Amino acid sequence: MMHHFQQTLPSRLLLLVAMSMLLVGLSRADGAKLVWQSVPNSTDQLALGEPFGDTVTFELGTFEVPFRPSLTNMAQWASRWTVIDRTTYNPDTGFFASTVQFANNDAPYTEGRQVYMWGTTGGSDPEWILATNSAWEFPDAALGFPLTWNIADASTVVIGSIKSSGSPYLMRMSQIQGVLSAPSLSPEQWLATKFTAEELDDEAVGQLHSDPDGDGRDNLMEMAVGSDPVMAETELEVPYAVDLVEVAGYRYLRLLVFKPNVLQLRYRVEVSSDLETWMSGPSSTATLVDSVSTLSVRDKVAFEAGQARFIRLTVEH
Repeated sequence: MMHHFQQTLPSRLLLLVAMSMLLVGLSRADGAKLVWQSVPNSTDQLALGEPFGDTVTFELGTFEVPFRPSLTNMAQWASRWTVIDRTTYNPDTGFFASTVQFANNDAPYTEGRQVYMWGTTGGSDPEWILATNSAWEFPDAALGFPLTWNIADASTVVIGSIKSSGSPYLMRMSQIQGVLSAPSLSPEQWLATKFTAEELDDEAVGQLHSDPDGDGRDNLMEMAVGSDPVMAETELEVPYAVDLVEVAGYRYLRLLVFKPNVLQLRYRVEVSSDLETWMSGPSSTATLVDSVSTLSVRDKVAFEAGQARFIRLTVEH
């Protein structure tokens, strides 16, 4: 096994890996399907009446049992929250929509567990909306038909407001007082959890492309793969996996990354036979899993003994 790290443009980091041994593969199974969304072409407003923009993010998730979110325990929401799926509001179409699929009822998809939709603007002055419906519970994973949940049907709105009639708006955010954690962090908020104010101003320490621990991965890559930016880790200690997955009797190079709870990161997996020409997209790679917490992508060229195949992860912000 050979590992090599390379940095190119300031907005991009590359992780290069060549494999010559077979490990455990990963496949995606069919299961229950949930479509969660809002009403297209609706009027959705921030706290002061401005329309939603593309910085508004919605998450589908659950809180720890028996925790119940309320206005009196808002400071605990983020630490008790498990995100299942995440999507961005589309101001051009006036709604959000995404789909979740799960093959079994292992946690956090426990049958009967209450599910919420949490919208946030993020930033230093966040605005939130949190809503649920008594019927929004994870079903049996063997459910044979999809469920559709619309935030307009919420029966409980913990913060923010929803008018199911859509008039004069469908959703409206509420401003948050005090320093509270959002369900997910922006890259800047993530940096602030790792470095002091003085370090954040130091280009050699607290910037996205700084590498304060000198391990060859800058803070952006450390953020993207969930490693520690101030502790130099060996290549074997970095929390990603590269292996060979078997499909129809053939073996293919695969990259598996467990995503952190950070917004605005864009992942792309590319493959090559010579480290010079890199290919990506449906003709070159197959996405096995791309969820809010996991990215698993394999090469489409079968791996053979003695053959050079490389796979790399590109992360941009």
